[in-house]
Amino acid sequence: MKKYLILFLLPWHVLLAQVEEEQDVIRISFSSTGNSSDSLFIDSLAVHQVFDLSVDLSRQLPSLDTLFAIARQYSPMVNKNVEFYQAQIQKIKLEKRRYWKHISLFANYSEGNQGLIIPGEDVSQLMQGYRYGVNLQFPLEELMTRRARVKLAKHEAFAYDEMRKEMEILLHRDIVRLYTNLIKYQRQMNLHQDFLAKARINERVAERQYRENQIKLMDYTRISEIRALAESRFEDSSAEFYQQFFELEVVLGQPLYLLKR
Repeated sequence: MKKYLILFLLPWHVLLAQVEEEQDVIRISFSSTGNSSDSLFIDSLAVHQVFDLSVDLSRQLPSLDTLFAIARQYSPMVNKNVEFYQAQIQKIKLEKRRYWKHISLFANYSEGNQGLIIPGEDVSQLMQGYRYGVNLQFPLEELMTRRARVKLAKHEAFAYDEMRKEMEILLHRDIVRLYTNLIKYQRQMNLHQDFLAKARINERVAERQYRENQIKLMDYTRISEIRALAESRFEDSSAEFYQQFFELEVVLGQPLYLLKR
């Protein structure tokens, strides 16, 4: 049995893939050095245990329209702009009610005679009882700029809403790109895996023939080089496949194993 280690440097953690060869069978297992709190992605590391990689993923994943809907609901890129938009809506409401801070109510109660000394006058008496009323004090700046502030808040809310729509367009583009690349690299990986299995069989046959002096060293070397090239292409296509897989999870905001049909 031969073992190979493939290192994937992903944004959130380091993924280590171990490829085991035994006869014509290739098994892939994964381990991660990332933070255990990133369970959203770590749960998807054993993708080969959830998805049948010999079957086209287009038959195992939801349609593009469904993926778009999921991304709009869970993607942090979209949700961020939605929250900004909602914050601006609340800001508009606050601006419209800002005049309330210039209106105040007062009330008090006096009991007994209270001397109030007024310069140049005799002592007067304040009688007991309740006093209440309303104070109004509006600065000119508040009166003159209120409409402009409300309009500014509305324009900012509109801008954030447009940013949300723009982000959805970019998100749709990224999902289409990642989804189609995922399917493409899966097919390439399977083709290269089949070619690699055949190349290994040819190498073992050539090795036996070389030991029995049935072929020359040059012929055996050439067959070994074909096997090495097939192995390199398989590793490259595998790395591309898993990169597209994990990037699609990031864009969707959901692990793909939850979306398997």
